Amino acid sequence: MLRILLTVLLPIALPIILYIAYVKLARPQSANATAAWRPPLGLWLVLGAAVLLVAGMLALGFSRGVPPDTKLIAPHIENGEIIPSQRLDQTQ
Repeated sequence: MLRILLTVLLPIALPIILYIAYVKLARPQSANATAAWRPPLGLWLVLGAAVLLVAGMLALGFSRGVPPDTKLIAPHIENGEIIPSQRLDQTQ
């Protein structure tokens, strides 16, 4: 269920939630204040933090793992102990 939440629902819902938050926070308080109105500093900080968080997640996601042509030994049990997956070197 968590996988479905993180891979399907979150990418769809996050832009909508951010847009709604932006509209709620950036809406001027009165009709006369539209010309002199500036977005609050907190809004820029929240948006900047969200951009840094997404960029960090993308960088972490693309920098981990093994190359696609790597041979792996699946995790298995030997003598009652669980042996984790291992990568076979190309030189062997």
